[in-house]
Amino acid sequence: MYVGKVDEIIALLKRINANTFVTNIWHGAGTRFYSTVEPRFEGSGYQSSHINGNDELAHLIQKAHAAGIEVHPWFTIALNQWGDKFPYPADWKSSSGNFNLHHPDFQKYIVDMMLDVVRRYDVDGINLDYIRTMTACSASDEVCKTQAEQSVRQIVESFSIQARQIKPNLVISVDAHLSEEVGIGPSRVLTGEGRNSSRWLESGIIDFAFDMDYQEKLSVMGYETARSFIPLQKNRTTKLLGNYARNQTGVVVPRNADLVARQIKYSQRKWPGTVGIYILSQLYAPTSKDPVETEAQINALTTGADAPFAEASVTNWSFRDPTVRVNHPADQSQWPSKSVIRLDGAAFDHGDGDLTARIQWSATNTNGVQQQLGVGSTVDAILPPGAYELTAQVTDADGNLTKRSVRISILNSCSKTSSYKIAGKTLRADNSAIPGVAVTLLGPNCGDRKMT
Repeated sequence: MYVGKVDEIIALLKRINANTFVTNIWHGAGTRFYSTVEPRFEGSGYQSSHINGNDELAHLIQKAHAAGIEVHPWFTIALNQWGDKFPYPADWKSSSGNFNLHHPDFQKYIVDMMLDVVRRYDVDGINLDYIRTMTACSASDEVCKTQAEQSVRQIVESFSIQARQIKPNLVISVDAHLSEEVGIGPSRVLTGEGRNSSRWLESGIIDFAFDMDYQEKLSVMGYETARSFIPLQKNRTTKLLGNYARNQTGVVVPRNADLVARQIKYSQRKWPGTVGIYILSQLYAPTSKDPVETEAQINALTTGADAPFAEASVTNWSFRDPTVRVNHPADQSQWPSKSVIRLDGAAFDHGDGDLTARIQWSATNTNGVQQQLGVGSTVDAILPPGAYELTAQVTDADGNLTKRSVRISILNSCSKTSSYKIAGKTLRADNSAIPGVAVTLLGPNCGDRKMT
């Protein structure tokens, strides 16, 4: 957000032929919008930017839409920048000093803050940044990593379900390092912080993932490999490229204009679709430390037939396929034998509208045998014990197919390793033999315990 500069920002976005503006409105220390949930950011201009009915975010959205530009407000979920003024309960702060994403009260608080924006503003999408615990687990600590992934997903899923009830066509995106999330990047520390963008794309709780790549040498092989893990969703990822550098004293300055243009042009050709640039301050002369290089960046992006942001080559959101989400059951959930499982989902297409009634549900077991379960927004299913991939798929009027899957397990209660004392001897539920005693032992949910 740039208080009092909306018209200048819109003019700049038009000049570089941008179609979407991802603007930060919460950076871990108060809001840059008029919130009914969170205190106001104390930075210059923000406290008074809504006085006398002047709502800066609403003004920005109105001007952007008039110019044909979408607005996707951006939240830094775990980042805490309050410092000593931390206005929340002490246990909302993690051991790293950032927000504790495991705390259920904070989970609800941050979700409510984002939902407040979705309800009261005509936004086109919401972007989630720092959507990770920011407290790394050791590579061998599977419990820690599982808890981190569950807590972070709880925030994403809760927001996704509720936000789309308010705005069904809302675009939900996250900022990620895709190659590191699947453990193939140079640093694996992020794999223990709970962010799992590829699984969120597969299950439909997000629509898009930006692969943050701010280095002078792009990560091509890592990104390609990460996309190979999600072949059906790979067009819902894109490069988010940096247009900044740091000088010898550490000050952020605009990156060489020719390098920025070449990276963007390469990305557009290598992975057709949209491409993002971070950060606007290096394209806006009043906030740039080198206005001359800033102007050079703009010219390199927009001037000449081969410029990456020339009018003829402007790309849009690559939502060529419909979107599908699985609301229930939860991914990796476990169910008792003979449970009636309610399958619940929703589907939307930017051309056809609501496609929820067309969702086709199926279950595939570990042997690859697929069973059709029904059609529609909700279907009840009873499955035999075993592991399954539940899939919701929908096809739009143009024949574009999208699938979303979750994995569940139906427990066989007879296989539980319960044990019982009979005549002073311990009999195990796995029917393991005890010398001199012949037994048949059934688990507690499979009938009476018997001994023969």
